[in-house]
Amino acid sequence: MDENFNQQGLGGANNSGRPMPPPPPPPEITLRTMQSDMESIKQSGGENPIPKPFTPPEIKKQNNMELEDLSREEGMIKPGNGEGVVPPSEPPKKKLKIFILIAVLILVIAGSVFAGYMYIYPMFKPAIVPVVPEIPVAIPEPEVLPEVLPPVEELAPVVVPEVIPTPEPIVLKQHISLLVSPADLSVPLTLSTTTSLTSIKELLIAEAANKPAAATALKEIALSDQGGQLVFADTLPMFLPALTSVELAPLFEEDFTSVISYDSNGAWFGMIAKLKEGADIVAAKALTAKLETSVDFSNLYIQNPAAKVGANFKDGKANNLATRYMSFTQTGASLNYGWTSNNLLVISTSYNGIKAMLTKLGVQ
Repeated sequence: MDENFNQQGLGGANNSGRPMPPPPPPPEITLRTMQSDMESIKQSGGENPIPKPFTPPEIKKQNNMELEDLSREEGMIKPGNGEGVVPPSEPPKKKLKIFILIAVLILVIAGSVFAGYMYIYPMFKPAIVPVVPEIPVAIPEPEVLPEVLPPVEELAPVVVPEVIPTPEPIVLKQHISLLVSPADLSVPLTLSTTTSLTSIKELLIAEAANKPAAATALKEIALSDQGGQLVFADTLPMFLPALTSVELAPLFEEDFTSVISYDSNGAWFGMIAKLKEGADIVAAKALTAKLETSVDFSNLYIQNPAAKVGANFKDGKANNLATRYMSFTQTGASLNYGWTSNNLLVISTSYNGIKAMLTKLGVQ
């Protein structure tokens, strides 16, 4: 039987001897797998998948192993219950339509929201009333008529009493002696007239006549006027105009000590002044040296000293203190001056007088 089949398949002759027609071509078998469907969709641009032609080998030449391998091909769809192949779960074209539908829906919603905000919301939004600034309007003030007052009798002018300023109380300059040991006598002398060289000399001459009982003595006199103790810078220039008050005031204290010394030759005037605290001693010594050029030495004397002996001052010493002196022809008359170690200027019109003054100042 197999041989007859083979012969028929090879175009053999039948029993009548006529040639047999060739067998019809095998039917076209198509095969769809998941892999073939995916390739068909890619190639067709999303159209329905086209089954792939499949020509199976002759059944008699396949053994059971080959059939099992064919059924195991990846993605092969097996027939079942008389149905053909099972189509894919959802074609990609349907997914694309869903995506487009969602996008259109989103655009519609967004457009609705925008239209509602632009056209519907303003219908319910309260209108904004613009604020118009107020323009101040000047209101004229009512006219005020001047008040008519009844005539008033003219009052007499008020007389304000003149206030006379009370003068400040006069503080008298007090005198404090510079002598370390008290003088033998102490007498205050107050000028009753204008302070001048003449008024001072009159007081000195009058007091010099009041001789003490002792042959030698030192009398301290406090020269003052209506303002109190005389000022040294104002008093010395009255006797020696070569020295000025402007020069002396910055260097010497205001208070000073005046004395009259007595000896067998007469009465002699003397003065003691103190250098100011912080003043320049060198400048003070240079200034007092100017008295040597004076031509008014006689102003210092209570009695006339007569003529000078020599033209210049000489160096001397009294109680071991260096001095400068000028002698006169009158017995006992000599102008002496010197500086103590504690910056006291001592001036005397006699040599005995400066020694007595230095002794009371503690200079031996």
